[in-house]
Amino acid sequence: MRPVEIALVDHTEKSKHFVGNKIKATVAALNIQAAQLRRCWTTTPPAIVLELDDLRDIESGPPGVWPIVLVDDLGGPGNGFHTTAHYRPYAKVAVHDDDWTIAASHEMLEMLLDPSGNRLQVGRAIGLDGANAITDGTAHVEYILEICDPCAARDCAYRINDTTWVSDFVTPDFYAPREVPGTHYTFRHNIKAPRRILRGGYITWVQTERKQAFMHQMTWLGTDTPVLSEKSAVNITADTPNLRSYSDSVMGSLMHEHAGKCRRPGARQPLEPGKSTRAVEHKHDHWVTFHCDGTIERTVWEDGKKDQPFTYIERVKAHEPVLRRAGTNQIVRNAGSAPIFFDKDPISPR
Repeated sequence: MRPVEIALVDHTEKSKHFVGNKIKATVAALNIQAAQLRRCWTTTPPAIVLELDDLRDIESGPPGVWPIVLVDDLGGPGNGFHTTAHYRPYAKVAVHDDDWTIAASHEMLEMLLDPSGNRLQVGRAIGLDGANAITDGTAHVEYILEICDPCAARDCAYRINDTTWVSDFVTPDFYAPREVPGTHYTFRHNIKAPRRILRGGYITWVQTERKQAFMHQMTWLGTDTPVLSEKSAVNITADTPNLRSYSDSVMGSLMHEHAGKCRRPGARQPLEPGKSTRAVEHKHDHWVTFHCDGTIERTVWEDGKKDQPFTYIERVKAHEPVLRRAGTNQIVRNAGSAPIFFDKDPISPR
């Protein structure tokens, strides 16, 4: 399959200082994330992300290239959107701060999986009980395939190459009819059951009643608990860009106002070959992310059993999170021949 070419284009003026040299690191990170997406969603085409110096308009761009245009402002609510023009997918992302890379990642992922913005995924319906907790329904509906929206809050973002924040996204199992222990419902394990949303996220679906289509949305934006919107009749005409654009037009202002900020731990120094970390006590479950391939030696013991450690060699892969359980202590030694970078993931498992 021929790779899709996606181009980051900087059209900012007032916000250019937020883009700067960061665009090159973002291109590298998005290439890695496109491969991560394809491992989860195997029907997604391969993609090559590059930087394009200039693009006067969508129509004049190189044939076959899907641009992500960085602008100062979108002229409306929201941090980004993607749609089509002259049958070519494209996206625009507003650069308001350093977190623009999350919105660019969000739009790239959804554009790759659903270029037209009209793809639907059948799944079991969801609703809210008396305490506004999300529950499974009995009917089946069609979810708009917006894979970043349920975990759209910026505190669900993760880093690639220890530098660039990108968006989490749901896996195909997210639309499963029931929960199965050990299943990953998002790439970064943020969601623990199918068809659930997190604070700062939302989900949209279409349900047909008596030959009339209605759009529903469940949101968790600026409220203490999720909210189920009133159903809205969907009338698709030749002037309707796509279902995703309709959804974004309704929810964009809330996303812009209420999405959380990602937490940024400081960059860690590399662990040199032969060197070890200090002993670390794990009080909570968390994820560890390595930013390069490597070999480590882990010495682990349970709380109160320091005299009963066990040691083993572990090969780690770049950008693949590793779960560390609470109630253990460990020392990590770099058993490879090159420095390795790693840090505790800022996202706690839920």
